[in-house]
Amino acid sequence: QECLNSKNLPESQKAIIRPFLAEALIRARKTEEGLTAWEQLPDSSMKSYWMAAGLFNKGSFTRALEKLSSIPETDPLSLYGFQLKAQLARQLQDRQLLLDALTRLGQAESPAISRTAHVLLADVLVNLGRYAEAAAILEQFKTGMDDGTARDLPMLSYAELVEGKLADKQGNLDQAIKIFAAVMDNKAYPGKIRDLGRLALARAEIVREKNNPEQAEEETRAQPQEEEAPHTAGTAEERLLAFIGGKSESSLLMDAFNILLEEDIFRTNPQALEKLTGWVNARDAARQPAAMYAMGSLLLAKDDLAGAVKMAEDGLSKYPQSLPVQTLSLNTITTLLDKNRVEDAERLISKYPGTSPGLVFQQGALAFRKGDYPLAQSLFREAARRASEKTAESALFNENLAALNANDAAGAAALVKEAAGSAQLREHILFEQAHYAAKRMNPQAPELLASFVALATDPALKTQARLDQAEVALNLNPPDLETVQAVLPPLEKEQLTPEQTMQLARLNILEAESRQEWPSAIQACRQAIALDSEGKQADMLYLKLGELLYKNGDFHEAQLVLQPFPSKYPGSPLQAAALFLAGKAAQQSNTGNTLKAALNIFKTLGAGDTPFAQPARIEEASVLLRMGEADQCIAALENLLSSPLPRYMRLLALSIQADAWVTKEDTHSDTLRKAINLCTEILDTPNLGLAWKFKAL
Repeated sequence: QECLNSKNLPESQKAIIRPFLAEALIRARKTEEGLTAWEQLPDSSMKSYWMAAGLFNKGSFTRALEKLSSIPETDPLSLYGFQLKAQLARQLQDRQLLLDALTRLGQAESPAISRTAHVLLADVLVNLGRYAEAAAILEQFKTGMDDGTARDLPMLSYAELVEGKLADKQGNLDQAIKIFAAVMDNKAYPGKIRDLGRLALARAEIVREKNNPEQAEEETRAQPQEEEAPHTAGTAEERLLAFIGGKSESSLLMDAFNILLEEDIFRTNPQALEKLTGWVNARDAARQPAAMYAMGSLLLAKDDLAGAVKMAEDGLSKYPQSLPVQTLSLNTITTLLDKNRVEDAERLISKYPGTSPGLVFQQGALAFRKGDYPLAQSLFREAARRASEKTAESALFNENLAALNANDAAGAAALVKEAAGSAQLREHILFEQAHYAAKRMNPQAPELLASFVALATDPALKTQARLDQAEVALNLNPPDLETVQAVLPPLEKEQLTPEQTMQLARLNILEAESRQEWPSAIQACRQAIALDSEGKQADMLYLKLGELLYKNGDFHEAQLVLQPFPSKYPGSPLQAAALFLAGKAAQQSNTGNTLKAALNIFKTLGAGDTPFAQPARIEEASVLLRMGEADQCIAALENLLSSPLPRYMRLLALSIQADAWVTKEDTHSDTLRKAINLCTEILDTPNLGLAWKFKAL
């Protein structure tokens, strides 16, 4: 700043100094000054990065991400950009962004960056249930340790902790407990990692005790009761309570309380509740807020709203900036609004400090409940811009509801009347109302669209309304094919925008599909693919083509269309659906090679975390049975049936397993009895449908 104020310094040198000053301001957390300084400088990767850092500091996470996205991957700064993207992803709760950022960092040349990214990535994958990938990364990390390329003790300890989490998630509780105990006992590890191990160990032991109390008791007796193994001193519950009581400054207090809340310890253990009450009443600025959060959560669970409100209000008056207190307050406000306790919610909102995205969202919900829809729309819009991914989605959804209600409450009729002097404006308002209703399949949509089409004078609006008419008619149950047939053919001759052309092509597919005229639907789908010159809807159309080929019995062709889908559309959310259908097509072809292909597809899907994972594991078992691998089929289904399943999947799994036992009749005398028992289990299912009853009999 002194240099820039100097009159003797040439402008060329001041130009060099300005970016250094702008960077220093961001680093010094003088965010607004820093952002203003950067705004006045020419565009560059450096400017994009430091503006993103400044926006991150002030909580403008979406805008920060936009800035980072402008940095080319070839720029050396992109590596730092990916590090910041990983932090942004956590704030936005954007799992895909986090995975992408950590994957990219894992490819960095610097071992310090790549090793850290690998362990963080493994942790994320464990949380997502992608256990095989996480295990492979952890194994690679350990291999790096063996050859001396990794000496970072904090990351080594963290990797060990993640390995324990992986074992825990996979149901290997004994192994997880062993790992967590080792992490906790290793005095060379950082204190926070050891504490994380301590909490994870206690939680795993509580779960084991609930699942198998006899084994847990034996394990506890077998452990040496010495200071070198402090994790054996008392029960897991007692050690968690001791942790809270002895580590009031720990940042993990909320984690400890949450374990006790999730496992219902305070309700079942009077001593634990007594301790919690003492912590709530004790004036300990470090521990009291977390204790108030836990007590408030208990009160909410018991539907004691008055008690929860008082706890939240007391917390806000004493510790307004405390995260546990703010979390309790927002949870209480949500419950109050759900119960339509508007005045209590408004009072609590008025006591909440600052304008966090969570609070703005609740203010929008309050405005909506009070009928102030324009204000609700504005608040939801602000929350959507600033909040995490999950909250932002909810905010956008509620903004949409608020906009609709604002259109009604502020008087759609009044708007139409106000536009009476302008036929064009009135027509546009009427069109928007009908179009909005059609997009959301409101019950009044057919009537609104028919009224508009009858009166419309604007050809473009009339064409779109007729497309909407066909869309609504095809989505009725059953479809109104008479209206569709009256509307669609004339549209073929009209001038359509590219979007309308694609909508008409898609409607032609749906019409033929509704009539179960599969060859016509296939032809319409191929025409739509040809029209989609930019490939904007290619993934959806190719999935539909594969589905139609499958329905028409062209299984081999369906497989050829669908199996390359993941490589053709790597970013498509329809990958799992396409692969599942490809597997079904290969299965229906029923040759040795196609069954093997189907088996590989279903195994891949079954190991993932998509909605197709469980159905794929059932199909995998079915293919194994077709291939004569009855033992493998039975084992696969045993594993699947040990976890909660939707009713229809459970019935299907039991049925396939019964078939598998029947095929083994000539090798084991009791196999038919096992099959009969499975059929009996199906028959004993409450409210069993007639088709299943006959199948089981």
